[in-house]
Amino acid sequence: MKKIEAIIRPFVLTDVRKALEVLDVQEITTFEAMMYPFQNSYKEQHRGASYEMDFLPMIKVEIVADENRVEAIIEAIGVAAAMNQAGGGKVDVLNIERVV
Repeated sequence: MKKIEAIIRPFVLTDVRKALEVLDVQEITTFEAMMYPFQNSYKEQHRGASYEMDFLPMIKVEIVADENRVEAIIEAIGVAAAMNQAGGGKVDVLNIERVV
């Protein structure tokens, strides 16, 4: 078993969920997350005031799957979340010894 952890932009969560439904992924867990970009920070405007954002709001998606499904899941997340673009997110894959 493998655990797939994807950090994605919040506005692509629905697209990622739909892409995972096509693969018959039964369960996903999501968390709000903040990501510190190693590129430059960016500026936001709120009520006429400009301020610099150091951390970007993101969503963390966790999926536990059989090893033979991992590559298809990673591909689906990557396409749906447009991870080939700067700031598109990242995916980590970890070993799972036991699921209870």
